[in-house]
Amino acid sequence: TPAGQMKSFVGLTASSLGDSLPSNLEQVLASNLEDRLRLLIQDACKVSRACNRGTAITPSDINRALKMKNVEPIYGASSAQGAPLSFRRAGGPEHLYFVEDPPVGFEEIISAPLPTALPDPTFSVHWLAIDGQQPLI
Repeated sequence: TPAGQMKSFVGLTASSLGDSLPSNLEQVLASNLEDRLRLLIQDACKVSRACNRGTAITPSDINRALKMKNVEPIYGASSAQGAPLSFRRAGGPEHLYFVEDPPVGFEEIISAPLPTALPDPTFSVHWLAIDGQQPLI
């Protein structure tokens, strides 16, 4: 069941962080996580429909839904030209999927332009005014 999978996900996440949670707390966290994910996906569907794309949700729709809730977007989870990501089934566990990256040649990496360098930091002096007067130093 999805609720059981969410509960086991919460338990595995807690154990990977070196912590164990009581079973009832795992259930409460799992239901809270499920509700928040459901609301996020509903908001992403609303964004997708507002962009006249139907029901296909892209990573940028998820990021926009997160921004609507004043949550920092997920970095690194975008697809080219707004196309939906395609997942492939990995060998082994039945519910393990991954996003296949296109192969990139070594020559392509070498010939790519270098990113622009950041400007050097600059500092300016700022005096504190006390009672409308700058102190004489």
